[in-house]
Amino acid sequence: VEDWSFERFLEHVHPDDHDRVQRLFNEAFDTGRLEFECRINRVDGELRWISAQGEFYFDSAEMPDYAIGVVEDITERKENERALEERVKELTVLQDTAQRPLQSDGSLDDVFTDFIQSVPQSFQYPEITAAKIAYRDHEAVTDGFEYSENCLTAQIETEINGTVRIDVVYLEERSPEDDGPFLTEEHVLLDALVALI
Repeated sequence: VEDWSFERFLEHVHPDDHDRVQRLFNEAFDTGRLEFECRINRVDGELRWISAQGEFYFDSAEMPDYAIGVVEDITERKENERALEERVKELTVLQDTAQRPLQSDGSLDDVFTDFIQSVPQSFQYPEITAAKIAYRDHEAVTDGFEYSENCLTAQIETEINGTVRIDVVYLEERSPEDDGPFLTEEHVLLDALVALI
């Protein structure tokens, strides 16, 4: 690539990765070895993940003269890793929910309170996720829960005269996914959770 430079490369590095990449390059100027992964914004605006590995070669004044290395697009791998992490979180909550009634000797309110605290951990952004469960006159909510335009809901009619309903909201705006800001898998998870209750 003509006129390519470290400065031009840094212009494409995602802002959240910029300082770390800069630091690693600075260290590589001392050690001669470079290895990192980061997100970049391509010229067409697409966000991609790359992995870079290489070595710097120095001139007689011990200044970096040139580098040889490999840069690989690892976007698909990163997306698969993220998807796997999400599925593990979901399965953990499903397992905990399935075992909870067997382990509990508390009231229904206690069971609901315990359960609803675990729901946000199974979502893509647990730090900004709030949830609520309601059944007849029983209700439990996590901190900050407030209905919003983007609310994921699952409900089921029980055999004992009532509807169990679970609502999940994000407390901050997030980019659109499959169902508003939520993933299809999160919708499926919520349906499974309400069925287990």
